[in-house]
Amino acid sequence: MGTSSELHCSERRTTVGSGPLSGFVSPGGWRLWGFCLLLSASLLAIGTRSSPLYPTNDWVDANAFFTVGRGMARGLVPYRDLFEQKGPLVYALHALASLLFDRTFLGVYLLEVVSLTTYLVLMWKIVVLWSDRRPLRFALLPALMIPVAFLAVNSHAFTLGDSAEEWCLPLMAGGIYLLSLRLRRSQDPGVVKGMAGYGGLLLAGMLAGCVLWTKFTLLGFWLGWILSVLFGMRGSSLREKGAAAGLFAAGVMVSTLPWLVYFGAHHAVAEWLEVYFWVNLRYYPSRFSFWTRPFVAVGLYAYMCFRNLPLFLAFCVGLWPVWRKAFGQRRAMRGVEQGPDPERDGARRILRAVLLCLGFQILGSYGGGHAYSYYYLVFAPFVVVGIVAVRSHTERCLSRWSVPKGARTASSDRHIANWRYRAAGLLLFALAVSLTALYHPNAEAMTLQRGGRVQDRFATIIKADENPSLLNYGYLDHGLYLAAELVPGVRFFENQNIPRTAYPTILDEQERYIAEKRVGFVVVRRERDAAGVDGLPDVLLHNYRLVATGHQEYRHVIYRYDLYQAAGKG
Repeated sequence: MGTSSELHCSERRTTVGSGPLSGFVSPGGWRLWGFCLLLSASLLAIGTRSSPLYPTNDWVDANAFFTVGRGMARGLVPYRDLFEQKGPLVYALHALASLLFDRTFLGVYLLEVVSLTTYLVLMWKIVVLWSDRRPLRFALLPALMIPVAFLAVNSHAFTLGDSAEEWCLPLMAGGIYLLSLRLRRSQDPGVVKGMAGYGGLLLAGMLAGCVLWTKFTLLGFWLGWILSVLFGMRGSSLREKGAAAGLFAAGVMVSTLPWLVYFGAHHAVAEWLEVYFWVNLRYYPSRFSFWTRPFVAVGLYAYMCFRNLPLFLAFCVGLWPVWRKAFGQRRAMRGVEQGPDPERDGARRILRAVLLCLGFQILGSYGGGHAYSYYYLVFAPFVVVGIVAVRSHTERCLSRWSVPKGARTASSDRHIANWRYRAAGLLLFALAVSLTALYHPNAEAMTLQRGGRVQDRFATIIKADENPSLLNYGYLDHGLYLAAELVPGVRFFENQNIPRTAYPTILDEQERYIAEKRVGFVVVRRERDAAGVDGLPDVLLHNYRLVATGHQEYRHVIYRYDLYQAAGKG
């Protein structure tokens, strides 16, 4: 891997990609992981509300994930016992987090750090792979990876942290790395070995399977991935292309098998598939027809590019030179016949792969006609195109610092150059953390006092009951299950973003729980100025009494929270 001060991409480039752990566990690899870990922990300490610097993560999606994860760790089965609509891998991660820290999001924060660290390591590996004309200094790592982490964590799409898109970042980066191996081998068969072949197809399928069981709308990238591989197999027979597609599909099945075993053992395969696929695909409303959805998706993507302009511009910085090389006018030399241009062909293969993965993911994320802020985060890995493009310019810029002409030797020049890189990296690290602390939209929530939230006051009342139980009526999880240290005892423990007219089962069942007094407490969230009992079901007012109320800000809107207790208790 090189000396203690440099991580070299060998000029012969015969070992890159020789195995799935190449460069990950060597001495240079440990330094790589250490730096990325420190960078991830520092930025996420401010960027995600799962961090211990915040009282809690008050995002309703994060609380729903954690509630199901805590239930899963206690033997409850997602979809069958707890109705929620993300993939089972999301809940498994939160079950693991709850085993680490059950009463706070600290375990989620630690897993987020691991996820972002893996993402950065893979992004660095991609940059190394494409740096084939000269050795790439390990000391250049901060100058290239700090912007990658900073752009992701500080993007508008990062929101409050702990989104399904965030968990998919290392999976997407792994897909780009494996695709890069194949593209590099197509340009020069002696460059890469190992994972660029059939093993890489199987591993890519496994990564795609993990995305499938995290959030299936993110599979657009992987559809583009396998299509770019098949289109790149020029001269291959139909049988060879079929074998490649089959290996990819086999990888997806490898990632699916544990879930088939898990849900099969709990007799919940039908509920798993019904809720995760049928309910999501059938009942979420869309105002657009099948034929207009591609145009809607492109329009929404363009709008979100504007909301996440730094990420988009970083991607364009790298895409433009590839486009020029692929379609720019070739210089004609008089008297010389122009033959095939390997560089132009290679650029076109790269451009085709990027646009296929990007295009299908745009359809997957925005084809439904919705544009939640966090949807765009899945496009963050595409900034590596820009990082690869500016790599040589960054190194050249750092190399321009003046060097004393007295006692110049090869070793002293290398020592001075590495000192420059480290000084620039330290300055950039401090700048990135400082800017995140000053301007990240989540940072203002650090001032909230622990124990002073509506959920904490309500939790004190609930815990005083001998046998406490709770229902989060009419809305997504407010975080009261976590504050009260409870696991739901009913299947429809929260509402979903589905209109009652489209799927009445959820609210019908919640009102049945209330009519039967299945739970001791019911929490309701309404508009701040809601008058009296407006919007509340009669069955709640008949069977429960109001015991506490409070107002609290959520996402810059103040809401009213009411806690009801079953009549005859307390």
